[in-house]
Amino acid sequence: MKRSKLTGEEMKVMRLIANGADIWGFYEAGILRRVERDFPLLITITKATNAPKDGAKQQPYFGAILTPTGLKRLRIKRRKV
Repeated sequence: MKRSKLTGEEMKVMRLIANGADIWGFYEAGILRRVERDFPLLITITKATNAPKDGAKQQPYFGAILTPTGLKRLRIKRRKV
């Protein structure tokens, strides 16, 4: 069954990726995967952009960014770069 509301922890992590970010933490990765499953129009999960070339170093789980719908849902204005 799909949910209709985001939890506080989901909104907190989503605010961190408003302008895009690589996800290094297991906890945050789990939250964002749950958001992707329940609210697929709010975030886009991509390949990590700043992964170290050396496979022996810690690797990010993935990259993520809010979609325009996700920004509206959290009432965030994207920074101009």
